[in-house]
Amino acid sequence: MDIDLLRDAIEASWGKDTCYPPLRDKWEHKHPSFGQCAVTALVVQDYRGGKIAYCIHAHHYWNKIGPEKTDLTIAQFGPETEICEDGTRSRKTLLDNANTDSRYRLLKAKVEKFLKIHARQGGPVSYKENPKTKASGIIAAIPQTGTCPNRCKDCFFQSGRSYLEPLSDNLPNMPSPEEARGRIIRVNDGNDSNVHRDLVLSMVEKYGYRDFFFNTAIPRDLEGFKVNGRMYPVVLTANPADMTDKNFYALDPVPRNLMFVRFRTNFWNRHLMQKCVEHYSERQIPVILTFMAYYEDVIPVQYKKNYVYRQRTLNSYWAITTAGWRKIMRGGKYFDPNNKWVYSCGKIEGELGTTACHRCGNCLREYFATQEKIRNL
Repeated sequence: MDIDLLRDAIEASWGKDTCYPPLRDKWEHKHPSFGQCAVTALVVQDYRGGKIAYCIHAHHYWNKIGPEKTDLTIAQFGPETEICEDGTRSRKTLLDNANTDSRYRLLKAKVEKFLKIHARQGGPVSYKENPKTKASGIIAAIPQTGTCPNRCKDCFFQSGRSYLEPLSDNLPNMPSPEEARGRIIRVNDGNDSNVHRDLVLSMVEKYGYRDFFFNTAIPRDLEGFKVNGRMYPVVLTANPADMTDKNFYALDPVPRNLMFVRFRTNFWNRHLMQKCVEHYSERQIPVILTFMAYYEDVIPVQYKKNYVYRQRTLNSYWAITTAGWRKIMRGGKYFDPNNKWVYSCGKIEGELGTTACHRCGNCLREYFATQEKIRNL
């Protein structure tokens, strides 16, 4: 196993959940190796063999492979810390500790998943650009594997028809820093950034202080989306999955880094849309109306005239007509058409418009507005 590839896999897999428990409260994404030495040494031994050395006073472990010293977690110590070798430890001794054993198994599983994706046919999976964001100034990134556990019905990425199929071969789908240069990185347009968040944050650290924001449908600790010590903007889907036509997340107070809320819109949830618009407009948070498209014909009969079966970016769906879109965007009794906090996802929806992002601009505008807000905190 190439040590550089193994290092990348392990560094991408570290998180608070694999950290030594007494140190977890001090673990930070900017110091990911903190508290990871024992489980890291065990995983390195799995792939590279050798022995596990230890230092008693620093409570530190590393690998000895022949005459070579391999210490992937040395960065957690400052120059003032003296690391001396006091002998070696057997795997059995380390794994007799139940907590070390469980953390090792977790880290090993993450590393195996990383290597399975990134080492296909002896090389990394090439990045596949989302055709919807092409030429928009936005580039998409998905750090996780598999389908999103939120299971939002009619989500493009849950359907088996996305541009990343088969997902087992193409996830994670992360652009290189060179591919992302000059663009804003949209993290998770096909999964949720609050799912395995430690992994998500560690995977985007490679971009340094680049421009990126996070998508989530889980309103948990949104101000905790920090990379290299900096808070970044977050987009929240207000009515995901089974909430689509029934309820929405009405955050109060709103997180300071909330970029906008995305409301999944159709003709039969306009009363819910009205409440969402009222709630967030009062708090000066933009509401982006994302118009739902349905692979199966589930349109209530009274709204059929407002939908047509047509091709969108790649696949065909029951999608709103341009006339239907205009009717909703006029607001009527549901919201003031002059409300400056309400926008449509896309310049024009329906058969006369396009679902491509390059004629929209919502994400670009609100990203920079939110960064200014964060900068002035």
